Amino acid sequence: MRYFLGFDAAKLKLDMSLIDESSAELWHDKTTNDEATLSELLLTLASEYGSNGNTLIAVVEATGRYHTPLLDA
Repeated sequence: MRYFLGFDAAKLKLDMSLIDESSAELWHDKTTNDEATLSELLLTLASEYGSNGNTLIAVVEATGRYHTPLLDA
């Protein structure tokens, strides 16, 4: 199964949504836009959705430089 994690970056927060390969949204949420929080989030999601033969693909809307903490994470 493939999962897609999309981020919309803003200065202080990221909106995010996880969909599966049939385009069904599994959940959406917001998180703070700092590298430490995002690193923990990505590790958690990778272990949950990117293991056991599954693939997790993350994409981000590049808005100025606000996507940089996510890329660094």
